[in-house]
This record gives sequence, structure tokens and C-alpha cells, in this order.
Amino acid sequence: MITRRGVGLLVIAIIGFFVASATRVGWLHLADAVLFGALAVSAILPHASVSRVAAAARFTPRRRAGSEIAPVVGDSADLAVTLNNRATFPRLFVSASVPATGTGSNSSSDSGSGASPSPGPSSRFFIAHVPSRSSSTVSEGVVCRRRGWDSIDRITVECRAPFGLFRARRRPAVDARMLIYPTWFPMRRLRLIDSLGGEHSGRRPARRGEEVAGSRRYVAGDAMRDMHWKNTARTGRPTVKEFDAGLEESLTITFETGAVLGEEPETTLEYAITIAASVGRVVLARGGEAHLSLGASGREVCHDWSEMMRRLAVLQPAPATVMVDALRNAEAGSRVLAIVAAEHESNVAAVVNAARRGVSVAAVVLEGFAGRASAGGLAGAADAVRTLSGAGVPAVVCPVGRIAQGMDAIERGVLASPSKAATGDERPRVEMAA
Repeated sequence: MITRRGVGLLVIAIIGFFVASATRVGWLHLADAVLFGALAVSAILPHASVSRVAAAARFTPRRRAGSEIAPVVGDSADLAVTLNNRATFPRLFVSASVPATGTGSNSSSDSGSGASPSPGPSSRFFIAHVPSRSSSTVSEGVVCRRRGWDSIDRITVECRAPFGLFRARRRPAVDARMLIYPTWFPMRRLRLIDSLGGEHSGRRPARRGEEVAGSRRYVAGDAMRDMHWKNTARTGRPTVKEFDAGLEESLTITFETGAVLGEEPETTLEYAITIAASVGRVVLARGGEAHLSLGASGREVCHDWSEMMRRLAVLQPAPATVMVDALRNAEAGSRVLAIVAAEHESNVAAVVNAARRGVSVAAVVLEGFAGRASAGGLAGAADAVRTLSGAGVPAVVCPVGRIAQGMDAIERGVLASPSKAATGDERPRVEMAA
């Protein structure tokens, strides 16, 4: 395909031909011949350079020190593009363009063949020489800006050599995929959650284990090797050892995936996913179970943090509100962490109703996502906290743009005061039974 520059040069060459024919000046004929020769070479070389060129792409996450999974939003990765020349002659001045996906171009690049990333949402590589029956690889750093699958299925290979008068393009298929996990915060404890009671919290006895927790009366089926002979002799009744099976902890995490407030990346859904990932990591590290309850379909049990992070990474907004159904299905006595936007009055009411049914529920109130100047901004958070506190629900506030503050409140159990939530003031509170 001819470019604008090529069209301009072709027009000049045609005009020069007629002028040279009319004037019969020799140097005009020579100059015109040079122009037509440049056009001929520029028309042939681009097509020869991109024909029979295969391409491949690969993502390589850069794992942070101490990170168990990679990459998460904000991490860096290396995007490598390989061009394979299957012909017997070399390919010259070839560029490869990768469309914009969930990653953005970094200013840094790592290219032994002359990679030259262009600014903007897409990545562009330039390779001056691809040897015959060989390949050349260029790479650059990219930033993971959006959670979910980042995939590349095609790359645009283009050549405009040698003068940019003509261009030829091919779009070979590639297969490069990388899952970007949501952001999470390292936490050592969950005092907001630990203040809850419920049937699914505490240490449980077991017939087998490693640590002896006490003794009990012998029942049919107990093994003789577990007899507690000292207590048997002291009480005169057969007694067996009782073991500690460890901490039995089950926490259900629910949040709204339908009516999402805010603008990317500062949305209620992204904040809720980050909170769920951070809290779930602590619960699972304790040996408990984390349940994701995101609608009427029931709870998803997560026994492994990487499994939970994968589920959260691919979570998409729902077509309708779902949190009310999730709270309605919560069992009495279960422990629930509800992440609710202050502007969603129906969800706040659903949290209150769950608490009145005997569900041990704590709440994280997201505020400011409907707009700082809106009528339901900070005042809405104060009303939500007041309503939740009146039902005995411990609540913390997580303002937009200050998620670290909200995570710290969850970790330390700093509850929001109903009278001061509108000004952002909080009061420390470690123990509170729902």
C-alpha cells in the first residue's frame, strides 16, 4: 500500500517526466529516473520483508520479593516478541505492534536487537535485521494496570523500508496469556473479624490429633492407645485423651458485584475485591475456610489462597444487584464480612436484617464513590454506620482513595463512630460482639 509520502513523490515524478520531455534537459531525465527507481524499490522491499514471517509473544511476570503470586495490579512484567524468518534472505527494518490490553508500556526496554517502544497504550518494537532462517527477539517492560486475563492473539508486522513510500502489513496469529491478580495488602491479624462470635469460630475437639487438649469419658470405639491412664486411675472411670484439632474458622465474604460505583480503577468492586483478597489470605493462613458469597447461586468455598485469588481476578460486574440475595442466604450463626457502599441503602438494610436473624456480621462501609460533591457522600457514610451500629454490627469506613486506611482499620479493629463518620474521625474498638 502506498503512503502519503509515496503519493507525493509519485506526483513529483510524473510532473518531472512531462517537464523533462518538454524541455529535453538531460539532468531532469536523470533525476526523474532516480525518483521512479526509488518508487520501484520501495514498492518491492516491504512486501519481501513481511512475507513468510512468523511471530510469537510471551509474558514473563517479575515476581516481587516475598510475593506468593504474581503479577498483581501494579506489578511489572516483560513482554517479549519474537519474529521468525523462514526465508533464505534476511528481513530488514521490520516493526511489530502489539495492541493495548491490560498492560501499559514502561519507559524501560530490554532489547538486544534494537527495540524501540512507542509511547501510548500499544507497544511497538523495531527490528533492523532478522537473519535468514533465524529469529530475533525484542522485549520491553510493561505495567499490569488491570486485573483479569491479559491476552494477545495477533501482532501487526509492518515494513516501510527503505524510504517509507510504501508499506506492507501482516497479522500473524500468536498466543500469549497472563492472569493479573488483584491488589492485596499484607495483614497480620483481623481484629474486626475476631470480635465476632458465631458457630463457625473457635477451637474444636477431635478424637485424633497431635496436641492433647484434655480428657473425656471413654465411649465405644475409642482406641486403647488413647487411654488416659492417670485420669482413669484417679477417677475410677475409663477416660481417654481429647486432642485439639486446631482452629475451626469459617468466614463468608460478600460484596456487591452489580451496581458498581466510581470510575476505574477507583470503583466499589475493585476495592471490595482487594479487601476480600487481603482478609481471605489471613483466614486461610490460619487453617480456616473462606467463602465467597456473591449472589443467589450460593457460596464458593476456597481452601487455597491462590484459588481464591484466581476467582477474584476474573470476577466481572453482574447485570443486577446481588448482595441482598447473598445476605438473605446467610445462615444463622455463621460469620460474615459484608463490604457495602454507603450509597446502597438496600444493601445496608440487608446487613441489618442478617444481623437480626442471628448472623454474626461485620461491615466495611465504602464511601465517596458516588462523587465527593454528591448529596450522599460523607453524610451517607455516617447514616450507614449509624444504622449498622444500631443493629450491633461492627463497622469500619474505607474512603475512596484511602484504601490503606480502611485495611488498617480492619486489622486493628478501629470502628467508625456513628457521630463522627461524616468527618472521617474514628474511635478504637477491639472487642465488640454482634
